[in-house]
Amino acid sequence: MTNRIETIYLSDGDIATMNIPTDEVTIYGEPSFPQLATICSHGLYYEFSKQEGVRGTPEFPRLVRIETSGMRGTFWDCPYVKGDVEFPKLTLVGDRGMYQTFLECHGKRVATSTKPDPGISSCSFPLLQKVGNFGMFQCFAECDDLETVTFPRLEQLGREAMSMCFMYCGKLKRVDFPALLRRDLGNPSITTSTYVQTVSENVSTQTDGDFLITTIETTYRYRTDGGKFNIQKETNRYTIGDLCFHNAFRGCKKLEVHFPEALEPAFIDVWTKEHLGLYDTESKVVFDL
Repeated sequence: MTNRIETIYLSDGDIATMNIPTDEVTIYGEPSFPQLATICSHGLYYEFSKQEGVRGTPEFPRLVRIETSGMRGTFWDCPYVKGDVEFPKLTLVGDRGMYQTFLECHGKRVATSTKPDPGISSCSFPLLQKVGNFGMFQCFAECDDLETVTFPRLEQLGREAMSMCFMYCGKLKRVDFPALLRRDLGNPSITTSTYVQTVSENVSTQTDGDFLITTIETTYRYRTDGGKFNIQKETNRYTIGDLCFHNAFRGCKKLEVHFPEALEPAFIDVWTKEHLGLYDTESKVVFDL
């Protein structure tokens, strides 16, 4: 079965919920989504991966949100996806939202090691503020024509949000993250959520031959009127996690990665060149923005 289309369009307000069986359908056309505002959970999950008929530069001019796994592997190994990709209104990438989205979008290679069809050359995220857990894991890995990528407003990064994101992007020479902030999100709120309150907890250990016996004694109290206790609700204290750039730039050479100066006390011993995957002597990790 063949589905020939010139352009992929979704109407205003729609969310991407297409279920095209990519193992049975060949797609021909430009990956253009002029009205798409939200990509729901798994909306474009590996939708066009390995499709040689998908050609041109992906366009998402009105896209604001990518939810869980929304663009996971969407254009993975599409040899004719190329050019300067822009997400001009995107503010949120959810957990695994752009996991492997452009993995191996390196253009069409031929046996003579020449590349008549180049891959993605740049990508901009001018309004992006938050990337969730594993949100951009391997997103641009092996895009060896990628020269520039921008994140001027990116503040929040979840666990391993950019792990291996730019692995083997050999043409990258500088990437800046000027808006990243490790900041307190506020005081814990007070809420009522339990009928029982812990008063004390005592732990004692005794030796029994070749064994140790541990006894835990916990004392609780209950309200006589059946009401709930007021307790402090824990909050996520910081906007970024320590491991969000693990091996993000592995295989890159002569690359400079710049972070805000205010991050240095917390991250200078964590975000080292080795942690970011930079092992050549000419690459730098600098806290100077």
